Amino acid sequence: PLPAVACKGIFRQLGSGSGRRPYANPARGSDPSRLAVTVSLSSRDSGSDDPEAVLDGVGGIGTALTLAPGRRGVSTQRKPNSFVLIRLNRGRYAVPTGYAMVVETASRPRSWRLEGSRNGRVWSLLKEHKDENDFEEVTMTKNEEEEEDVTPGSLDEKHGKKPAVPSTKVRLSVGAWGLKEDRRLEGFNHFRVMLTGTDSAGRWGLTGLHHVELFGICGSDELKGVPEAVTTERFAVVQLPSSASTHMDTALKSLDACTLDTLLLYTNEPFTCSPRVVKLQAWALNQADAELKQAALEQIYQDRLFREEEVPHPRFSIVLDEILGRFGASKGKAVIPPTEAKKALEGLDPLPAQFGSGNGPVSLEQLRAHILAQEPANIFKWVRNKGYDLNLCRATFGSLDEAFDHLERLPPERCRQIIPYLMEISREVGQASIFELKPSQLVDSGLSACEKLKAMRLENLQVHMASIRLFFLILRRLNTWFLELYPLLSQDPAMMQLVRTCRDFIFSSVKSELLLKILDLTADEASPKLRVRVDRMTAALSRDSDSLPDFRKDSIFANAFRQLKSAPASRFCVQRPAGTEPHLAFRIVTENEQVVGEAGPYRQFFTDISRELQQPSGALFVPSPNQRNNTGEHRDKFVLNPQAGDSGESLEMLSFLGRLFGVCIRTGVKMMLYCPPMMWKMLSGEVVTRKDLRDVDHGTTEVLGLFEELDEKTFAHTFSNETQNFTIRLSDGSLMELKPGGANIPVTWRTRLEYVRLALNARVNEQFVGLKAVRRGLESIIPQQILNVMSWSDLERSICGRPDIDVAMLQRHTRYSGVSASAAHIKMFWQLLRKSSQETLRNLIRFCWGQTRLPATDKEFQNTHTRFLIKASTYKNPDKALPRADTCFFNLELPAYSSESIMKEKLLYAINTATTMNADGEHEDLARGLE
Repeated sequence: PLPAVACKGIFRQLGSGSGRRPYANPARGSDPSRLAVTVSLSSRDSGSDDPEAVLDGVGGIGTALTLAPGRRGVSTQRKPNSFVLIRLNRGRYAVPTGYAMVVETASRPRSWRLEGSRNGRVWSLLKEHKDENDFEEVTMTKNEEEEEDVTPGSLDEKHGKKPAVPSTKVRLSVGAWGLKEDRRLEGFNHFRVMLTGTDSAGRWGLTGLHHVELFGICGSDELKGVPEAVTTERFAVVQLPSSASTHMDTALKSLDACTLDTLLLYTNEPFTCSPRVVKLQAWALNQADAELKQAALEQIYQDRLFREEEVPHPRFSIVLDEILGRFGASKGKAVIPPTEAKKALEGLDPLPAQFGSGNGPVSLEQLRAHILAQEPANIFKWVRNKGYDLNLCRATFGSLDEAFDHLERLPPERCRQIIPYLMEISREVGQASIFELKPSQLVDSGLSACEKLKAMRLENLQVHMASIRLFFLILRRLNTWFLELYPLLSQDPAMMQLVRTCRDFIFSSVKSELLLKILDLTADEASPKLRVRVDRMTAALSRDSDSLPDFRKDSIFANAFRQLKSAPASRFCVQRPAGTEPHLAFRIVTENEQVVGEAGPYRQFFTDISRELQQPSGALFVPSPNQRNNTGEHRDKFVLNPQAGDSGESLEMLSFLGRLFGVCIRTGVKMMLYCPPMMWKMLSGEVVTRKDLRDVDHGTTEVLGLFEELDEKTFAHTFSNETQNFTIRLSDGSLMELKPGGANIPVTWRTRLEYVRLALNARVNEQFVGLKAVRRGLESIIPQQILNVMSWSDLERSICGRPDIDVAMLQRHTRYSGVSASAAHIKMFWQLLRKSSQETLRNLIRFCWGQTRLPATDKEFQNTHTRFLIKASTYKNPDKALPRADTCFFNLELPAYSSESIMKEKLLYAINTATTMNADGEHEDLARGLE
């Protein structure tokens, strides 16, 4: 019997003598008594390959995907409970840790069982698949069978070649699955894949099975379970984006002693099957033993500096040019003075005597060759001494003049675009504030935040990173001063105007700290909380009726407006509670629903009114022209109804909406509004550009641009059959005259620029009256001093949060009760979330919290005392139970499901079905009854 060792694939090992000889199918041979493996079918279809074909070319599986001529795959007759059975011979047993199959996509199985047996009679379930979709598709070319006899006329007489053999494309599905590690199985010598349902074509039977491979441990009949992982000399060096000790500790704890499933299948290359049982050991590099540390550093140096031996990496080439440029080398120069060459090489071996001629200049080509020939460790040390970091970005400067020179390379108009990059990279590396970033964390590649830098359109980002890092340090110092000086600045109107101009450069964490201080000073401590009665059921029935509901009469928003419109603004400015108590501006009293707690209904209220405002019956917002016409950018946006400013009640409602915006900023609750930047810019008092209008109405902006560009002859030809008058259509489709009697005044080539000016002014200001009412309501809740500091994006983020769910940020702010973060089903949960769509994630947040948007930053999570709690489940049979949520407290009770597929099924059912908070307490046993 084979020794119990981890192997790359059981059939591969058996067919290659554990890798000592070329692979041969272990189920084929002239002597049946010596076969290592026997393969059989429950019933064989007439068009099937012989059963042993499923092990042809299993040496890594990939070699077999160059399909041999005539291969049709192994097929059974179309009967229920069909199976393929594989038996290990000659006293061999195996403990499987995973398996893989390759089948034709057109007849892919959907439901089946993998079973094991020690005698072929009593079977144990190893893995069950129901409606399985976890396959990867590949398309392979299969040559048709060639004829043995070739007639003389079939040869190309000139070239003596056979005609091209026709080929067909075959779509194959590749699947690989791991088996439960905590099940200490005994060895099996019989394995079968048995269908329990029809295939993707709706037929019974197994059709077009090309390959099967088992992974795990092969040994004698005494084999019990999976042995400890073997020690290897392989290592990986991981560079964390954050140098904080807490992040380092978290990474080490997550990696150390972790058992990995390294069964990987690559569909674009020949398949590789790696040992599945790998236990990691993790150290910080400075804590590793000297030999490992040296090997790791050498690998880092080699990877950073060279693409291959003595061929420099492009990033290193740029650094080399920069360094030599400081010593007289530049484009167009082929030589460098000898004294400068000596300075440049400080820290490296000196130039050999044959380089240069006495005191003459040194060839730049020779100098580069000399540097590249040094040991990588010495080169890297030299590069670090010249002011570059591990990522080959400039980190230090030799003089103040050099620093100013680099800073001047940064175009002033690009500087504002650095702030979104800083915010994104701070969020991505898990820093609560931009203040906590280090310059070395600002990189131009390797993080998704680097996409923000591309908007700056700088010619060479790697070179400009030095300027960006320096600019960040200046901004950090200025922001530190700003907090101290703001009380003085706010007293001078001229200084406040300067602050408004520079508000894009004030860090969000500084604004947040300033906001909290001002809101605490202006809070109302004495007044009892307001109450709002909400009947969500009645509102839902009115939406579901055949006739369009009356927004001003039937909506939750209008109902709340009638109850709260006469309340003083100070009653909305509720004092921020101490500790983790929810911060609520008013209490929601639900009718026809039984809800426990206050925070859940409060958040659900803002979710409901957001949905109402953006429905066809909503009187205050209309779809943007880009949304209606499906053109341009921001096709999901809504704008204020231009007609909303024409009635007194609508203006009062918009002022009330502004108050609710202020409540969002004060209490941290979010509204799910999809409005374009133009609306938020007008609300914050920023300049609106033509691009902002294009984001709302692409078609009109393009036509107005065309008016400006047309010459007189082309203009006359364009409008020969129709006349454009001095009118313009607004966002709601209504027609507006741009001057008195404009409907009867045609636009001529000489008056076209006047028309463009009036049209742009009308379209930009169509929301002015309505937004002025919103701003009035907002200022009644949020002091103007803080609004003057907030940019349009700050305002949108404070009111609406982030539209996308950041799983990494959510995980950072998750706590656990009665269950460990390292539990198998908890790891499975986060893995599932990382693979989920944004729509699914938003539904999950709504299920657990009553709204679909999270705090925008780590700092906002902290300031609002927001945390996600995953609680232990007490279900006896977790695979039959559903998850439960406490929406008031952002809690999720997650059963310990046995597989990711079951967890996905139960979670999706719960979050897509539970659309009401009703019966949070009354039917508590309902989910338990599902057991």
